Amino acid sequence: MSPQRQDINISLHRQFFPSLRIVPLIKSPGPPGIYEFHDEVLRQLLSAENDFPASSVLHYMAINGCKTVVIENPYVDKGHLDSYSEFYSRMFREVNRFTTRMHFFSEAFDEYAIARELLVGRRVYRDKALGYLGFSVIRPLPAYKIGRTVIAPPPLNKETEFILGHSGFSVNLSGLALKASGFPFMQQDTEVSCCATAALYMATKSLSQRFNYVDSTPAQITALATRFSVETGRAMPSSGIKYGQILEALRAMNYAPNYYCPIHSPREAQALIYSYLESEFPLILLLYSLEQFEGHAIVTVGHDLKAREALGIEATLSGILGEYRIGTYPCYSRSEWVEHFFVHDDASGPYRRISFCSKGDIEDLCLKLIASRKEKRRYKTAFHKKFDEYPCPLIIEATSYDPKAKKFQTRHIPFLLMGITVPLPPEVTLSIQRVADVTAGLLNLIQASFLIEKSPVGNGQIAVLPQRGVVLRPFLVLSSDFKSSLRDKRKRLPWEVELVYKGLNLPRYIWLVEIYDLDAANDFNSDTVCLSGEIIIDPSARPYSKDYMAVHVLNKAEKKGFLWVNRNGTDFLTPPTEIKNDRGHSPLFRSFER
Repeated sequence: MSPQRQDINISLHRQFFPSLRIVPLIKSPGPPGIYEFHDEVLRQLLSAENDFPASSVLHYMAINGCKTVVIENPYVDKGHLDSYSEFYSRMFREVNRFTTRMHFFSEAFDEYAIARELLVGRRVYRDKALGYLGFSVIRPLPAYKIGRTVIAPPPLNKETEFILGHSGFSVNLSGLALKASGFPFMQQDTEVSCCATAALYMATKSLSQRFNYVDSTPAQITALATRFSVETGRAMPSSGIKYGQILEALRAMNYAPNYYCPIHSPREAQALIYSYLESEFPLILLLYSLEQFEGHAIVTVGHDLKAREALGIEATLSGILGEYRIGTYPCYSRSEWVEHFFVHDDASGPYRRISFCSKGDIEDLCLKLIASRKEKRRYKTAFHKKFDEYPCPLIIEATSYDPKAKKFQTRHIPFLLMGITVPLPPEVTLSIQRVADVTAGLLNLIQASFLIEKSPVGNGQIAVLPQRGVVLRPFLVLSSDFKSSLRDKRKRLPWEVELVYKGLNLPRYIWLVEIYDLDAANDFNSDTVCLSGEIIIDPSARPYSKDYMAVHVLNKAEKKGFLWVNRNGTDFLTPPTEIKNDRGHSPLFRSFER
């Protein structure tokens, strides 16, 4: 392009798009681990207080290969405008009602290129062509600046690391139709919203996008949470909201939340979080900070999987979720294969890793933060008292950016888990504990009462399922998604089972319990993993019934299985249909590729 043509393009860009500024994310490439970000990017993102979330955004954009940042200013953000109307407009010192929106792209381009595409229109850019990585709204506040943000997660192993429940959010940049894919994030502003408000916003924003549920701004969430009870006398500036107010806000948004408290062990916590997270329902974890000595709230968004070689009786479902042991057949929880969970923490940033740990590990980490020997003794006493109340420790990994050293630094923050809140639809009344109870009871009955002929004929009979036990992956799924997924899996069900499932009259949601043998549980290859059956349970069933909708189990070695269909809502097993040439099948819904 001639210099004259370039001048025309840049002149047109500045004349018609004065709100757009284009800068590179990084000034110049440096040695590994050294990041020299553009001054304007740092000025917009970093603030005087709590730069962990902004550092996380910078870090993920750098490792995702972001090359270009489009800064859109001024930008009208619905959430900030609502907060301005409810609170900031009453302040004597002026607070800007407009925000700045930053767009991140993995392709390199400048003002000449964007002017050509926006004005000349020779080629329509799409989000994939531009390498769109998402956006972040920057509030005009001195601190806690990160507003509504949707950015791509860091690079993950698609077979063993999963971000669940993320959606595509439509974005319009001066006429360019883009799509940001990720889980929504927001930082509290400490005045209109607190950490629990941010957690509620992130969880319900994701659900509203995917299921068309109620979508509320942070100011509306604070108003809903405090409409009946405010300990400080006024809702704003916010001094925090309690778990009862969190539940009240969710009920006002037409959810039917489950609240689990106390949590007796890390294993119990992992089993609860895993099952609801696999259902793509984000959970709100209520924490107690062992640094700040106050409550905190975060949102779970994903998890990883790691192979397990051996499992003890403490890892069975009855050892984790139930107070009663049903039979002797070992049924293990898939959550035992989880090493880390991914969370959105408004204090440390999006897609942070958390791990549950032992009492000794968390105590050692806490004592390292204290220099004085006298203070350590005093802290130990307070720690043991708090641990007796909440015996479920965890560690959050946080990242901060040092502009002078041009490096990211990682630190680990200790917490205790106080409770878990799950925002569920009203039609889901059966808890995961009851699902585990019903499942374990059915499998013990099947293993004890039903045998198949060994091949060749005349070699006796054996149980359907392996004697070593099975691994269960329970999760909620829309019945329409379940039926449509039957034709998409790599290894299909026997045709008679598939037809029965497609013809079943099912509620809107179902509890689907996938059954793995121990070898399949350690197989993370989505092309080869093979199930040993599944159980379908009505999530609106009576709490203490043993009602089920369908059970399908098989013996892979003998290629034989059984199918039970419960059309009348009975609590006992109906006569089964024997399935021949039943070789095993892929996970029925959402295979390991997300």
